[in-house]
Amino acid sequence: MKLKKLLLFLLFLGLYIPSVTAAGVSIKFVLNGQDVDRDQYKTELFKMILSYTNIDYDLYYYKKPGGHALQIERLRKGIITVQSFGATKILEEKLIPVRIPIFKGLIGHRIFLINKKDQYKFDKVTKLDDLRKLMGIQGKGWTDVKILEDVGLPQRAVPGFAIYRMLNRGGRADYFSRAVYEAVGELRTLKTDYPNIVIEKRIHLAYPFAMYFYVSPQYPDLAKKIIRGFHRIIENGMFDKFFYRHPYIRSAIEKTHLNKRIRFELPNRYLSKETKHLPREYWFDMNKYRAYGRP
Repeated sequence: MKLKKLLLFLLFLGLYIPSVTAAGVSIKFVLNGQDVDRDQYKTELFKMILSYTNIDYDLYYYKKPGGHALQIERLRKGIITVQSFGATKILEEKLIPVRIPIFKGLIGHRIFLINKKDQYKFDKVTKLDDLRKLMGIQGKGWTDVKILEDVGLPQRAVPGFAIYRMLNRGGRADYFSRAVYEAVGELRTLKTDYPNIVIEKRIHLAYPFAMYFYVSPQYPDLAKKIIRGFHRIIENGMFDKFFYRHPYIRSAIEKTHLNKRIRFELPNRYLSKETKHLPREYWFDMNKYRAYGRP
């Protein structure tokens, strides 16, 4: 247990940690560090995929600060091997997308992180026009900025690492829209440093969106094997079982009372045609979620 905690701590600091695997292909896999449980979910899923590829590999967790554009450029050049980003036409052209939503589209189910003194502002919201009077905050270069602004929700775009500091201090923005699992996980990880940030209680934004693993275009053969491995764990039912039973996912949905919130459906015009036409079983299904939760 002590070893596990040490590894998670080192991950959070952004250090390289070689996995305990057979020597072979060197894969630099990027983790976020702001939510240790989310990083663990991604790592478990990625290792499961690799276990169905017959690749001998060394997996290195890579964490360096940098803006969204810089992270994409590192992946494009092959400085890093695999990273997760939201699905967009532009990224899918620059990089090699593994077109299977790693969170089954839950990234498009949004709730808010807010300053705890501001809940009263959201208690008055009954329609989207009410929300248009408030100011959101998002990471600079994130697709979410465009999606939200398209429906008239003003957003202040800043470097991602500054968002929590600004929200904790208050006065610069009213809410930070996060995927349901991101809000719960990040709050748990960051609450010591940002004690004034809480989860807003009433609002749920929903739009079609996916988080993909992207592989550097410098490694096309590896990308083919990863795609094949992901398809295998879908076909044998392992992905559904992993996702719907994972404590990270179940805890987020249960703690946020997602079905009891006021839901606003939003469009997303930045999806590629390939993403729009993904099979239905790739996306989140509340009935499956309930079924996997039954004893």
